[in-house]
Parts: sequence; C-alpha cells; structure tokens
Amino acid sequence: MIRLALGELRARPVRLLATLLAVALGVGFVVGSLVLVDSVRAAFDVRYVDGGRNAAGVVRPVGGLGTQRYARVPGRVASAVAAAPGVAAVAPVHRETVLITGPGGERLGRRDGGSRLDRAGLYLGNWIEDARLRDQTLRSGRPPVTATEAVVHRHTAEAYGLAAGDRVRLVLPAAAFEVTITGVFDYGDADPAPHAPLFTPGVLVPTRAAAARLGDPVELRVAAVPGVPAERLHRAVAQAIGDGDHEIVPAEKAARDTFELIWRMNLGPLATGMLVFSGITVLAAGLIVFTTFAVTVARRTRRYALLRLLGAGRGQVAVVVLAEASAIGLAGGAAGVLLGYGVAEGLRALFAVAGVDLVLGPGDPTVLSPGGALIGLATGVVATVFAALPAAVRAGRVPPMQALREADRPPRAAAGRRAARAGLALLAAGAVALAVAPLGGQDDGDATGRLVPLSVGALAAFAGTALLAPRCTGPVARLIGAPAAALRGLPARLAQGNAARNPGRTALTATALVLGVGLVGFTLVVTASLEATQRARIREITFTDYWVRPDGLSSFPPEATRAVAAVDGVKVVSAVRPAQVRVAGAALTPLAVQPRTLMRVMDVPVVYGDFAALAADGGTGRPLVALGERLARTLGVGVGDGLAVTFVGGGPAAGDAQARVVAIYDPERLPEGFQAEMMLSRERAAAVQPLQGDTSTFIELDDGVGVAEIRPALEAALRGYPVLLQDAAEARAAMAGRVGSVLALGLGLLLLTVVIAVLGVANTLALSVIERTRELGLLRAVGMSRAQARSMIRWEAVIVTTLGVLLGVVLGTAFAWLTARAVPREIEVLSVPVGWLAVTVVVGALAAVLAATGPARRAARVDVLRAIARG
Repeated sequence: MIRLALGELRARPVRLLATLLAVALGVGFVVGSLVLVDSVRAAFDVRYVDGGRNAAGVVRPVGGLGTQRYARVPGRVASAVAAAPGVAAVAPVHRETVLITGPGGERLGRRDGGSRLDRAGLYLGNWIEDARLRDQTLRSGRPPVTATEAVVHRHTAEAYGLAAGDRVRLVLPAAAFEVTITGVFDYGDADPAPHAPLFTPGVLVPTRAAAARLGDPVELRVAAVPGVPAERLHRAVAQAIGDGDHEIVPAEKAARDTFELIWRMNLGPLATGMLVFSGITVLAAGLIVFTTFAVTVARRTRRYALLRLLGAGRGQVAVVVLAEASAIGLAGGAAGVLLGYGVAEGLRALFAVAGVDLVLGPGDPTVLSPGGALIGLATGVVATVFAALPAAVRAGRVPPMQALREADRPPRAAAGRRAARAGLALLAAGAVALAVAPLGGQDDGDATGRLVPLSVGALAAFAGTALLAPRCTGPVARLIGAPAAALRGLPARLAQGNAARNPGRTALTATALVLGVGLVGFTLVVTASLEATQRARIREITFTDYWVRPDGLSSFPPEATRAVAAVDGVKVVSAVRPAQVRVAGAALTPLAVQPRTLMRVMDVPVVYGDFAALAADGGTGRPLVALGERLARTLGVGVGDGLAVTFVGGGPAAGDAQARVVAIYDPERLPEGFQAEMMLSRERAAAVQPLQGDTSTFIELDDGVGVAEIRPALEAALRGYPVLLQDAAEARAAMAGRVGSVLALGLGLLLLTVVIAVLGVANTLALSVIERTRELGLLRAVGMSRAQARSMIRWEAVIVTTLGVLLGVVLGTAFAWLTARAVPREIEVLSVPVGWLAVTVVVGALAAVLAATGPARRAARVDVLRAIARG
C-alpha cells in the first residue's frame, strides 16, 4: 500500500505541488521563527559576559533583580558576610545604565552606528581591586583611582573614539559628572569581541565613587578561603546574613538569572509572538492540505473501491492516503527547513521596518539548532497527516460496489447531517462564550477573565461556521456571482454555476481565506480602535506647555528638572519618578509625584478621596498612598484604610510600613506611561531610594510667555542631559504614534497566512480543472474559445475568493467588536477602518485573478478530443 501511494505521487507530482508548497511555507515560518529567536538569543548570549566567574558565591536580594528592581545589599549585610567563617574577600558590585557625552554635554555619536540596545545597554560599574573577584583585564593605561577617573571597555573606546587622557561626561539616571579616561580594559577570554558587551559594564569607576553615585551595591561577590568547599561557604554566609531578605547563590546562577531577566524584559515576548503566528500559518497550511485531500479522495472513489474489491481492508486504503500525506509532509518539512533561513531574513527586515531592534548585526551568525530542524520536520509531517486524516477515513469507508458506478463522488467539506449538527453545536457554544465574555473576570479591569472565553468562543464559532459553510455556500456564491454573470456573459455565468454546483469544494477553498483575511480584518479594527481610544484619551488630557522625557536612558538626573525650573518664564514644574514596593507579596512600580503641581498640569481622575493629601507625606512618619481603582478593589481597601507596604530601596525610609490610603483614582484615564496602580509623594520616594532619576517633567509657563519664545532657553538649560523636550502637540503625537508600528508588524506577519490561503485557491482550481477535463473539452467542442475558458476559471476564482474575503472581513470585524466589549477599559472607541477593509477585499479579488492564472492557462490548453475520449 505504501508503494502504491508513492507510485501515485511519482505519477502525478505536479498535482500536489501547490500542497507541498503550502506545507513548506507553513513550516518555513515555524523554522524562520525558531531561527530568528535562536539567533537573537545567541547574539544576547555572546554579548553578555557572565559576571563573577571566579567568585565562590554571590550575595543578592532574594529573587535578584527579577523581583526587586531597586533592592540593594546594605552595609550591615556586607559586614556580616565579610565576618563569616571561610570568607577570604568580599567585593561590592555596582551597576547602572550610563550615557557618555562630551565635557560640555554634547552627545557623542558612535562611529559604528550601533543598535538601540548597544546605545541604551551601556552600563557603568565599579573597578574591583581584588583580582580574584574582578572580571576585567586592563589592556592599557592604569586603573581609576579618584572619583573623577574611569576606564572604558575596548569596544566602547573604539566606538566613541576615546583614549587615555580624554575628558568625558557620564550621565546616570540620577546624576551627571565628568571624568578623565585613564585606561582601556576587556573581559579576557570571556570578552565578546568583536561585539560590544551588552548589559555588561563598559565604563568602570572606583568602588567608592560608584557607591557615592549609586548607593548600596546590587550584589556582593564572595571569595572562599583556599580549601573551603562552596557548599560550606554558602551555609556559613547564609547563617551570617540571618534574614529572609538576602541570599547567597552560585555565581553562575546569579549571572544566568540576570541574563534571563534581560532577555525577558527586552526580547522575550518575541518568542511568544512568533509561536502564535507560527501556529496561524501552520493552521492555514493544514486547511489547504485538508481541502486538497478532500478533493483528491473524492476523485479517486472508484480507485479505492477497486482496491476494496481486490481484498484491501479499510485500514489499508486509509494507509495509502496517509502514506501520501506523510511523504508530502516530509518533503514540505524539509523544504520548509531550508526556506526558514530566508523567512528569518524577511522577518528581520520586517522588524526593522516596524522599529523593533533585534540586536543582530552583519557579523552575527544565523543559528538553527538541531532541535529546531527536527521541530520543522515534525511539524510538516504531523500537520499534514492530521489534516489528511478525515479524507483517509472517508477513503477507507468507500464501499467495494462503488467501483461499478460510473462517476466518482463530488468532494464534500464534511459528512452531511452529522457535520451540520456538530457545526450548529459549535456555533451555539461559541455564541454563548462570546455572549458571556464581557461579563467575565473578577472586576471591570480583569481583561484575562474576559479574553479567555472570548478566544474560546471565537475558535468555536469559526469551526462551526466552517462546518456549516457547505449548507449556504451555493446560494451565496450565486449572489456574489450575479453581477459578473449579468455583465460578463457566458464565462461568468458558467463560473457562477460551477462555484454554486459544488458547495463543498467552494467552502473548503474559502475556509483558509476566511482564516487569513479574518485575522487581517480583526487586526485592522482592533488596532484602529486602540489608536482611536488613545487619541480620545489624549484629547481629554489637559496637557502642560512642555513635557521633558528620557532619551536613551530610562530616566534622567533631577538636576535637569531643577535647571528648567530656574528658567525665566517657567511657572510650574512637576516631576515624576518611579519607585518600587511590595504589597500582599506582589511587586508594584508606583509613580512618585508632586500631587499639587501634577493636578495643575494634568487631569488626575480621582474617584474617591483627596489626591492632593499626598503632599502631606514628607518622607517621615506614616506613609500616604493613592491607589488605582482596580488594585483597591482587589485589596479590599478604601480611603482612610491602612495598607501594609514594603518600600524597596536603600534609603532610611525603606522597609515595612503601615501606609494610609488617601485617594483612589482611575489609572486607565491617564496617558500611556502614567497608568500606575499606586502613587506616592516624591519626598517619600526620595527617602526610600535617594539616588533615583526622574522619568517625566511637566512645565507650565507664566501667563503671556509664548511657547516658541521660551523654547531656546529651555533647550539651553537641558543641554547635556539625555532628554527630549516636547510641546503639547509633539507630546500628543508621540503618545498617539506608537500604534502604527504594531499594525505594520501584525499585518506583515499575517501576510504569509494570506499568501498560503491564496495558494490554496490556486491549488483547488488546478484540481478542479483536472476533475472537469471532459466538461472543458465538451465546452470547447461546442464553440467555447480559449479566452472564454480562461475567463471562466478566473471568474470562478474571483467568486470563491470574494466569498472567503467577505466572510473573513465580517467575522474579523465582529470578533473585534466583541473584543472591544470584553475589554472596555482598553478599547473605549470602536473604529472600523472601512477604507482599509475595502482595500483588503479588492486586493483579495486581484490575488484571486493572479492565483487563477495557472489553472486558467491549463483549462485553455485542454485537448478537445482527448478530453471527450476520457468520458
């Protein structure tokens, strides 16, 4: 039976070429995604230098930076660790992002250009004097000694054109100071040459200077006395620490934890997104395989019946179909693995257009692990066999007496009434899930509790629609084809009749288009609605005259805020900075604000209480906090209630405290970037974490001072700081302009799904032409010209494609509307981009004409006598 299946493939390889290509494209996207993710992770791994390679252990806050971003190791812990038995040396480790500018504050351009992460990933650290715990090797010059000296990494020196003796200005998130370069270092055997070290210190200052600028260290490296095992050292240090806030871990674990945190924060979501879109493309390819085998099995009914007459069992006949599917899946998977490299390059270009920096340079290798290649091959085989399984089962059920009948059975999308009942059940279940989705979740802001039933309902509704489609495809195809039949004559009327005569085949062909176009329509409507919602919220904001925000760092020194406050004509300055707390075991990042000035430059949507009361918290005494409405409901607290809060930082006010809630507000009504679930006073934040920069500064001008008139003075005051100065119009444009790149990226990733769907149209039409060879011959015999034959096939493609595109647009728009209802906080304004949806329909029709080119040419070349003789 397997030899029979392989012989069928060898005899008619061209017929299944489009199916193989669809599988190859689907697998190619899977493999391309794996190649992209593996390459990016390899680039991260190459550029990241494991710190503390020679240390016996690392002392850090429990959980590391992943759970306590601003937590530090205080001096008392360092003293206790140094006194522990078996400890030979202890070295503090400081680390913070830094920008290098000229002595006058002018920005230095990188000679090598550099990626965004190369520029923003430059870190400042401290030169550890103990060589046992130091990672760096000095290559030229001398180590830094005073607070105004620094050494730079070899790659940093080359990129910025620096050498020993040069003066530069180092800008930290909370401070800026000038230093003299005294030497150049690298990381020895672990250096990522020729690349820059990513998220690894590229500038080092003396440890005392780092402590003065950054406060307590992020971790301690510990060296053991010779002969002391690491396990004994760890037990002794853990006992010496004596609290539950700090821990000692192996140096390798600390380095890997930091690496994984960096990966998750920067490009970890890439892997998840690629997995989702890979699943979509494989599903589209699977639908093409399903359609192809449904048509081919129907055409081979008499052949399978003859096999049954010759003694083949049901299972043996099914094996013929599955063996054919396995061969196609294996060949398509192998082609997809090779195609994956090209897809990865295309994805890199797409991400570049969308403004997503993947940290991949010209010298970075393209990486595909053996496991990734096996996943690609397995995906091709499993998806193809699974999609062909229903057709194989139907082939095995062909009765032997079918061989005595003259005609094969027409292909069908599913098994009659049973499929219709299943479709109705799925459609009803989907409708119920979609109806209750807006009611899901624990509160109005619980999007997950609403999106899960919405997703399940959408999948059920799509599956039900696909099963029920053959029941209504005929009348709908006649309706869609009516204008063409009236205007374009006989070829269009015949095309209309062909599409309506075989609703099963038409429905199968349109299903993949419904999936691809439906996702495109959903993306268009949701993205347009998000953008409309964002614009509506921005219009409601009472914006200040100017907005200062970071450029290159996550924050900027408070000196920049003080500098603009001193400019003549500035009336009010309100600065915002982040903080970190733990509430009920969860880490939160509240905003530290100046409440009275913030309320003058921005509408704070207070629901209960007095937001201005936060100003009474001067950093001492009982803390005061304002909570977001959702968080307050989750915690079960209201205005005036107490709340246990752990303030994370290295200042005198850090630690556990019983705060009082003075206000509850709606964070969803605030601009993007300010939607924190908690706010506290800047004085409290400064007492908790003194060395922290600002993330935003709002400026209100004196009455009568022109916005354009004062701009040069503000720019002069901010010269040398990593900030952007934007007026109200520029700020609104910056907030509203972030959705477009998401739209471009999403549509680009969905493009391959639509391409596979259009390929399915071409494949089905080609099989249809083969199936109707005698019919085409008879039409040619009674006077149909070749041009009319080509026109008939093209119009049939247009009718089928228009059916799939229109249904996809309708379903996509409907699901987008239901999504908006399910997450009313995120999508307040439903916007349907009619123009773009119309373009989608037109492009779909044009794609149909293109897809029909090959089948139409084959139909026109049918040999009339041979075609009639086949009957």
